[in-house]
Amino acid sequence: MVDDRKTVFISYANTDRSFVDRLSADLEKFGIDIWLDRKDIMAGSLWSSRIADALKEASALLVIVSSASVKSAWV
Repeated sequence: MVDDRKTVFISYANTDRSFVDRLSADLEKFGIDIWLDRKDIMAGSLWSSRIADALKEASALLVIVSSASVKSAWV
């Protein structure tokens, strides 16, 4: 059986974490699978590699734009 679920990768600044937590919870209520770094990167994993893989596998990218995120090297 093929897994046809779509995953949304959320890119955000840590400063916006509380907003992202509420947003991702709301999206998951509608059956949307969310990829979040702190939820989906296991301890000991290579961050940059795991993020690159997740971006390749994601169906959509949601970038949270804020004053903090535009200054972030990781967003």
